[in-house]
Amino acid sequence: MKSFRMFGALITGILPWAGVSPVLAGTYYTHYTNAGCQVTLTLSTNQVMAGETLAFNAAASGYRSGYTTPGPIRTIPADVLLNGEKVSTLNLPWSPYGVIPVASSITNLTLCGSHTITIQHAPALEYNTETIYSHSVYHNNPWGADWYDYYYNVYHYQTVACSDAEDFTVMPLTHLLVINNGTGSGYYTNGEVVAITATAAPSGQVFDVWTGATQYVASVTSATTTVTMPAQDITVTATYQAVPAADFMYTTNNGTITITGYTGSGDEVTIPDTINGLPVTVIGENAFSDCISLTGISLSNSIVTIGSFAFFGCSNLVSITLSEGVSSIGTAAFYGCSSLPDITIPASVSSFGYDVFGLCHNLQVITVDPLSLSYCSIDGILFDKNITVLIRCPEVKSGNYTIPDGVVQIEALAFAGTGFSSITLRSSIATIKEFVFDGSSTLTSLYFMGNAPSISA
Repeated sequence: MKSFRMFGALITGILPWAGVSPVLAGTYYTHYTNAGCQVTLTLSTNQVMAGETLAFNAAASGYRSGYTTPGPIRTIPADVLLNGEKVSTLNLPWSPYGVIPVASSITNLTLCGSHTITIQHAPALEYNTETIYSHSVYHNNPWGADWYDYYYNVYHYQTVACSDAEDFTVMPLTHLLVINNGTGSGYYTNGEVVAITATAAPSGQVFDVWTGATQYVASVTSATTTVTMPAQDITVTATYQAVPAADFMYTTNNGTITITGYTGSGDEVTIPDTINGLPVTVIGENAFSDCISLTGISLSNSIVTIGSFAFFGCSNLVSITLSEGVSSIGTAAFYGCSSLPDITIPASVSSFGYDVFGLCHNLQVITVDPLSLSYCSIDGILFDKNITVLIRCPEVKSGNYTIPDGVVQIEALAFAGTGFSSITLRSSIATIKEFVFDGSSTLTSLYFMGNAPSISA
């Protein structure tokens, strides 16, 4: 029985541990953090107005943990740089549970232009390895004690310095300008000077005044003027009034009206379609001659003829609208319109008089409606439709010029007053009319590609 009891004791001492190694020391449960850290930057917008706030999110990521309980949420100090200059510091959560963005902003951005915002951090965690002892479990048996040692090796790695950057633009703070019945609408900065122009007056009317926020308008009575933009949205409207027949001198011929003079005070004039119920068809000779107050003229669709010297000496005329329907333009009709920068010839024009654009010192380009059957324009120079006759070159033209091949004739005064230094004439040219180069004081060379053509006295 005793032996049986001892054997029973042996059984009770051994069986619970059967198949277990006698020593299981150094069992490792590894818990680690790995600092493959990254910072990310997300802007709310890439464009802000001056004085406004740029909002953004910054975040740290890359914290990984082992298979035991995840490590704690740590913080990474990161500098916010504007164009390389530190403006603030953020503490970014560095978590094994996922990325935790931090919202922030830069305020009072007043310097307009391109900028760069950078999120940058230096290494924030030191490298270390620590062994954390947990507990030991002892089991008594007849031959001694077996044990398990539980402990953790915890590895911490230093974070890696990194950064992220984005570009954005600070735009000038602008306000809306609305121009009714005119051009110039848009967004402008405080103090900006904006050119505005009233649209052409309806038939039988002329520009009257600007209304609305007129305290910012340089001249309320001028159809072309400027607005000095305030720090607010504003609206300006062009208004018109009927053209008084009393402003014009005229004659009646076979049921039509010929304008022979202008007695009004307006600087922007629209020729009416009718006077006393009769169509206005002719701008007579010298009708607006030497009208130096005139800055703009719009012809009604009823006009067929512009007489000789009609706008002679209108030195302040800067715009003229020739309506479709005009068929002939008389001699020197715009002679001396020294402020006129450009003119468009409608398709209906079929004849020009002599020296129509003489002494138009500011004329840069003559444009012709492509549908014209009589004329065309090449580089702003007026030719006949077949490009065989060069009629008139604007005076502002300069440099060196070669006449197109195929031109056979150069009209009188065609290059008068121009700024060319040399002109090359093709061999196709047969005739050069009188005074072609009159007043061209900068012209030093003429080159003939072939025999010199006949030149009129």
